[in-house]
Amino acid sequence: MQIILCDQRMPEITGVEFLKQVREQWPDVIRMIISGYTDSEDIISAVNEAGVFQYITKPWHPDNLILTLQNAARLFQLRLVGQGL
Repeated sequence: MQIILCDQRMPEITGVEFLKQVREQWPDVIRMIISGYTDSEDIISAVNEAGVFQYITKPWHPDNLILTLQNAARLFQLRLVGQGL
């Protein structure tokens, strides 16, 4: 597992809460949120609490999303190299 992209508003749990759990269990996974809402508190929580790499707002353009995912994959690879893996 390298990258997780989830919505901020999901049934039962927010994206921030979900990614906080992911961060605790798999800290090296690159975490990203996509949302149609740009509540600044959500964005700040995502960065501070869940350590998200990117907060993507809807509507998103496919080319930009692909580029963001490619950058996230590169970051994951760089972290592996930095850890000597």
